[in-house]
Amino acid sequence: MPVEKPRKGGQQMEHRQPSAAEVARTLLTGVGTATLKSAATRGAVPVLHAETAAGAFILVGDGHTLAALGLDSPVNDLLYRENAEPRDTAAEPGGHSVVRYPVSLTVSSMAPVADLNIERGSAALDGTLTPLPANAVPAALQAMCSGIPLAEVLGYRPDVRLFSFAPENAVVSNGTGRHDVALTDLQKCTPDLLAGCEGPLLSAVEHETAPYLLGYVRSLDSVIDSESLGFGSLSTVESVRVIGIDQYGLDLRCTWDATNCIWRALQPDGGTSGGCPGRKIGHDDGAAACHSASATIRISFAQTARTPEAALQEIRALAGAEAVVI
Repeated sequence: MPVEKPRKGGQQMEHRQPSAAEVARTLLTGVGTATLKSAATRGAVPVLHAETAAGAFILVGDGHTLAALGLDSPVNDLLYRENAEPRDTAAEPGGHSVVRYPVSLTVSSMAPVADLNIERGSAALDGTLTPLPANAVPAALQAMCSGIPLAEVLGYRPDVRLFSFAPENAVVSNGTGRHDVALTDLQKCTPDLLAGCEGPLLSAVEHETAPYLLGYVRSLDSVIDSESLGFGSLSTVESVRVIGIDQYGLDLRCTWDATNCIWRALQPDGGTSGGCPGRKIGHDDGAAACHSASATIRISFAQTARTPEAALQEIRALAGAEAVVI
């Protein structure tokens, strides 16, 4: 749902961003980093995740790491193991039972920039895991992992295990809070149209449009009532980095000089946290404030960008047209 934010002069500004269901659905396409947990153990292991052309979700792990989850057996042995403890089973021709293991998959979205370590959000998905039979592996290797075929990502790794993941629900945590996502909502939405090319798109923006984005952000000080949003004058921002682009807009990491930064975090009893790069100020109530040197703002496009070229056009247009900010 759109959120209204105040402008100077009492006007309102509307912003658009992906819904929680869209975030979870996009992360399942192979974006971000994934960790798998088994309901039967306390182990957690890193896995690759990808999506087939038919919309099936594939997880890949190394046999030696999957041992922590009890999923290190050869494919055929695991697929037809009689003494497993699955959530349920499905009959196959020949009387075998396909094992479905209850698991939890957590996918975190990191800003795809080399020198910044910023988590933009995450999705925790409960569901079931089914080992892939050998005849399903070739098709699974064509699944896309963040825009790249899984076979190219893996290369030659003889110890890998491939699984099919069926999500049942999701919990998304991002800058807007924590959101429960039902399976029906996850199934009916589509992933972000720019997810598979966000990295190259960010690189293009960094080289082509970054110089004027700083001036654009500074100009917003005359439009945005920033004090009501929790930060001070945008006119004093010293640098801007684009850390995320989706079909609805972009996320900017703004940085101020450490002696002139303005993001406020009150400390109780007049104390201050160690290592704060900003200056300390006093308040009438006796508390002190530590001014952080950076903050992230959201700018929405005038219209949905369905291709990388359209996104670049929207970003170029920000130099001469007002955008939408949260």
